[in-house]
Amino acid sequence: MRESRQSRGKLQGAENGSTPPLVLPRETLNMPLTPDRIREILQSGDFSQFVGEPEGGILDAKEQPYNLRGEAGKYDLAKDVSSFANTDGGFIIIGLKTEPGKTLRSEVIKEIRTFNRDLIDGSEYDDVLRSWLYPLPKSGAH
Repeated sequence: MRESRQSRGKLQGAENGSTPPLVLPRETLNMPLTPDRIREILQSGDFSQFVGEPEGGILDAKEQPYNLRGEAGKYDLAKDVSSFANTDGGFIIIGLKTEPGKTLRSEVIKEIRTFNRDLIDGSEYDDVLRSWLYPLPKSGAH
């Protein structure tokens, strides 16, 4: 028995000639993570959930801690923090290695990179930001 053209053209689940909404998962669309989703991942401690995600307007991945021994590292930290402070905020997450995206202009998180926690001194980061930025933006956790 042959299907008519009309029945072949209908999507499964369509009723009364209406077309069901097309729902694509966020991952399929390569959409950046939302602030709430980033917070959920950070609170869960399962940072592997970042792998495959693109950097976006609110997420900046850094493979290693900032080198605050020289002016260049201090400048980079201040620049990154101020760029988020001048928008709607964001997250700088240290320990995420990126690679160029295949279809996106942004970098994509490739892997989790561990580092010695002693390489980050929160008070040193705060001191750099206090001396390089005015007004001092509100800060989250280290």
